[in-house]
Amino acid sequence: MITFQAPDISQFIQPYEIKCFAVSPDEQHVVWSCNSSGVFNLWAIDEQAAAPYQLTQHHQASDAIQIVASSEQKQPFILFTSDRDGDENMQIYAVAAHGGVPVPVRYDEGKRYFFGAVSEEGKRLYYGSNKENPLYLNIYSYDLESGEERLLLTGAEAETHFQAISPNEQALAYFVRYNHTNMKGYVRSGDRTLPLIPDATEEHKVANLTFANDETLYFLTNYKEEYNYLASFSLKTGTFKKVMSIPAEEIASFQLSRPSGDIYLATSRGVRNSLYRYNVVTRECEKLSIPVDVIYQWMVTEAKTVYVLGSSPTKPANLYRKKADANWQKITENRVPGASEHDLVEPEVITYESYDGTRIESLYYPAKKEMSNGHTIVFPHGGPQFLERKEYYGWFQYFAAKGYNLFIPNFRGSTNYGTRFMKLIEGDWGGGPRRDIIWGIESLIQLGKMTRDQIIVMGASYGGYMSLLLFGRHPGYFVACVDICGPTNLFTMVESVPDHWKARMDSWIGNPIRDRERLIEQSPVTYLDNMKKPVMVVQGANDPRIKKEESDQIVEGLRAKDIEVDYLVFPDEGHGFGKKANEIKAVAEIARFLDQVINKNSEQMASNSMA
Repeated sequence: MITFQAPDISQFIQPYEIKCFAVSPDEQHVVWSCNSSGVFNLWAIDEQAAAPYQLTQHHQASDAIQIVASSEQKQPFILFTSDRDGDENMQIYAVAAHGGVPVPVRYDEGKRYFFGAVSEEGKRLYYGSNKENPLYLNIYSYDLESGEERLLLTGAEAETHFQAISPNEQALAYFVRYNHTNMKGYVRSGDRTLPLIPDATEEHKVANLTFANDETLYFLTNYKEEYNYLASFSLKTGTFKKVMSIPAEEIASFQLSRPSGDIYLATSRGVRNSLYRYNVVTRECEKLSIPVDVIYQWMVTEAKTVYVLGSSPTKPANLYRKKADANWQKITENRVPGASEHDLVEPEVITYESYDGTRIESLYYPAKKEMSNGHTIVFPHGGPQFLERKEYYGWFQYFAAKGYNLFIPNFRGSTNYGTRFMKLIEGDWGGGPRRDIIWGIESLIQLGKMTRDQIIVMGASYGGYMSLLLFGRHPGYFVACVDICGPTNLFTMVESVPDHWKARMDSWIGNPIRDRERLIEQSPVTYLDNMKKPVMVVQGANDPRIKKEESDQIVEGLRAKDIEVDYLVFPDEGHGFGKKANEIKAVAEIARFLDQVINKNSEQMASNSMA
């Protein structure tokens, strides 16, 4: 009988990440950014091609792609963004449709460009940048023929982001972000600047500003409601109007289908996404089938072909296409090598009641019974105004296969649960959310899904911060802590974040003078004396969001107290992993660290039981 080896780390982590994609107007070409070769590059597939092919070898991630059919170019070309080793200073490049060496279009060393849109005839590029206004950002246009750049709007008060340009290029739509739940939308036409919601006095957010024509703008907002709904604004009359909503679902994005007049909408409800088609005339809303639980990006073409980039817990991210009156078709073939869907873990969705009666939704990945080591990893998500959803995450599948249960709570402040729930974390990073997690741990212990004295806490970004805070404030619960690029000192964090974030720090985290006592209480470095068990810290040296100095503080502070700390720094990474080799190394080192912890913990528990 032939015995095959069980999947190892690289197999679970090997599925590649697809950052973004674009489709040519004639649907003959699909282009995407992914790290299928181990590093990020642009890849493409043609309508008649049998397999994808690589377009670039620039080896860096992109966050936007657009295929441009310009009347001045003989062939379509591709505009895309790219940073350098995770520094997030996105520059804008062009490459021929058949690939080659990228050509810089908008490039300034150490600055950042926010890709916006290209005019309908492909002559002008619209974008934002921090190059002349690092605190609030500016909006520009660039003539792709003459090379002339024009300053269109100077940001003031808070970060200002381009959203859309009208078909005749006479009206500019943008939003100003004060924080994640306070984003005001505007349209500037000639010498007039109009708020999309006139006379609004309460905080609200807007998103996905889109011109239907030169006089009508559609957008998403939660103004006076819990969830985002679809609204419109008339430039001619200055009138704001609610168009439609879907009960208890957050409309995350939408797209106008101009030939048919339909509006397609992607929604979020807790840990899942849905897709709908809304008929403007009949006002009927039809839910469409999708091949995934979670959508990362999607689009609809003039021929009503729907493209979706998404994943499910046992299905890594892939690109899918559904032509009118046809079934879904996979464009990419991203899978876990050496493992079937049956080998992977489908998480349970568990809802529990927190300390004040607030309902918290969570995901629970049970270890394979034959592999279980009895330990549970509590994994607070990043953001913090984000959430974990039913998507493929190789880390979760790998640790579940190694015998760990995983508990992932969407504590207060998480998105997709309404405006009030999302705002609960503002000015309270380390209070209510921390208690939600502790109550979740106790709930799962009562359910028999977690064992006291066999709990590890691990997280990235805000999740790393929360892991350290839980470890320091509730040391009796945890046998070890893994922090991946997490803030450790809120006083230094609010000063070191990217400049265009700084306007939101006061309402998001707190003021170092006004809120001094609370920031001390909610900073992990305050609790170094309680961190007596093993700690591991992972950090990217180029991280622009959470500087390496944040991790240095906690490592140096613990080592000064003779606490065991493993510190792993990647010189060519930023806030996360862009290179597969680095990610696999990080997971391997964390696994080694945890193996040592649970072996020592098991020995200690056995010794205690004998005594």
